[in-house]
Amino acid sequence: MKQKLNYLKFLIEIAKYLWPIFNGLVALPYFIAVIAKISRPEVNNLPTDYLIVIGIILLVSIVLNRLWILKLRKSLSN
Repeated sequence: MKQKLNYLKFLIEIAKYLWPIFNGLVALPYFIAVIAKISRPEVNNLPTDYLIVIGIILLVSIVLNRLWILKLRKSLSN
């Protein structure tokens, strides 16, 4: 008997591997922009308010990602 593909589970599996890659790809230019802003504050590459908001969103995303990984490890070890 053919098993029906569960699309939600399939999307969650894809997101499980793409989310850390996305976080890394977003974090790298963010940290470069922050370092440039600290070293040369007169350059207006991004306003400081935007850097703070993007940093908070990125931090929340990374924390959620780490919690998800810890939950997966705990469920795999049981």
